[in-house]
Parts: sequence; structure tokens; C-alpha cells
Amino acid sequence: MRGEVRFVPSFFAVKGYQKISRTWKVKCLKRGVFEIRRVDLVCSDLIGLSAFSHTALTHARLTVLPRPLEDDQLISQPQYLNGEVVVRRQLLDDPFFIAGVQEYTGLEPMNRIHWAATAREGKLMVRKNQYTSRKNLSILLNTQPSPGKSGRMDGDSDLEDCIRFCAYLFSAAADADTPFRFLCNGTDGDTEKAVSTAESWGTAFALEQCRTLSRLLADQTKPLDLFLQEDVPPLSSAEWILVSTYVDEQIKDFAREKAKSGVRVSVFVRGLLLPSDFEKDAYSLYALKGRETAKEDAP
Repeated sequence: MRGEVRFVPSFFAVKGYQKISRTWKVKCLKRGVFEIRRVDLVCSDLIGLSAFSHTALTHARLTVLPRPLEDDQLISQPQYLNGEVVVRRQLLDDPFFIAGVQEYTGLEPMNRIHWAATAREGKLMVRKNQYTSRKNLSILLNTQPSPGKSGRMDGDSDLEDCIRFCAYLFSAAADADTPFRFLCNGTDGDTEKAVSTAESWGTAFALEQCRTLSRLLADQTKPLDLFLQEDVPPLSSAEWILVSTYVDEQIKDFAREKAKSGVRVSVFVRGLLLPSDFEKDAYSLYALKGRETAKEDAP
């Protein structure tokens, strides 16, 4: 509410040793951090012969979190946010993931003996377990309005849908107890820097990232190419989710590079998509909120 004034009229009579309380109910329609710096109280008598005013400094802040997208507003929901993934080697194997059976070598514990396979093969056979690692997630929000442009985009409905989708992802990751980190080339209003968090998990961490979305200044966006070079280190996430209002070759190259390392990459776009944007072997591409794809010869 910086730079804006609100008048709340009220008519009442006050007797001696009495106090009047008035409650102003508001409906928050826009995310952001709003400041209430002062309150001016202006009073007069019934016939208006005398009047006085009093100013009270408040310095109050109201943080309005983005409202997450609902499940029915998504064309395709992100999957596999929780659980474990199979890896080549780990310190200890996972007893819940069975790769098959093998001959007993004398090193395995007796509780791994597979008696049915032993009877079938005529020799001791044991269960062979796989190695797993807990899945983690990196969420990248691109607030650049279009390829090669970093101008003003504050209040854009497509961008706000992307922000709301990130809030949905934070909640889903917290519910699944999945560790995640958040990266964004928009400016945090408190730190005046692009966003790059450490990895964590839980409801408190998800709520803190929603507050970051509230402080996000989309009209102060770092170019995506510089952000990817300077603020996105080589992270070892098992899955990447990119959220943007467009998809271009730069985003595709980033997704291809991650996919070559065996990382699952999903790109969610609230914007126009072409059939040529879909590359099944490199990444998964989804449209947000039912936005139809364009034809190949579209301008």
C-alpha cells in the first residue's frame, strides 16, 4: 500500500472513560509486502464546530502470500516428487529394493536367503538388493518476460500463474517430505539480489519460500543467461523443474545438459508452445492452466 491512502469513515459518540474499537476487514487480491507507515485519526463534534487530528506511526508490514494453483487448474501435475531413486553405488544397499537373487557367497546375512530359489536351484540363493538414494528437487523460476529481454513484467497474469505454481510445488514437496531448493532470477525485495537458496525440507522451509515469492520484484529481473552462469552452480539434484512464461533454445540447452547427466527435467510453461518445443528424450514439457499449443507455422 505504499503511496496509497485509504479512508475508513465511522460515526459514533464517545462518553467519558469509554473506548471505541473499529475493525477494518480487507480481502487480499494481490501478493506482495505492503507497508502501513502511519494512521491519521481525524475527529470532529456532531455539528462540526471543532475538529482535531492525531497521527500514530505504525511501521506495520503485511505480507500477502501467493495463492497456490489448485489441482484442477493444472493440465498435468508433476510426479515423482517423493521416494527413492536407484543409483549405481551407495554406502549401504536398500533392503526394500530387490534386484533379483544370486548365489550365496558366505558374506550375506542368513535372513537374506531366498528359500524358494534355493529349493529350485539346489543351492543356497540370497536376495540381491539395489542401492538407492533419496530424491531431491531444484525449482527454477524464470521471471524474464521474453528471450533476451529483462524489462518490466510486474503484474503480468502469466507470470503470476507461474509464481502460484511455484507455491503449489513448495507445498507438494513439503507434504512429500522431499528436500528442495528454490532459484529465481527475479529480485528479492529484502536482499535486492536474485534468489538461490540452500537445500532444505519441511513445512517451515516451504512457507519461507512462499514469503520469498511475496517479496519477488519481477520488474527487476536478471537476464536468464547471466543467472544460469553466475547463480546456478552445478547442483546434484535428482530432478529439476523449470517454470517460465516461454521456452527458447537457452532453456532447452539447459534442460538437455541436465538430462545428459541422468537428471530428470520437467519444464512448465504458461505461454505459447510449438510442436517443435517438445523433446521427449531430453525433457518433459507441460503447459500450465490449459494453454493450448500453437501450430508450427504460427507467428
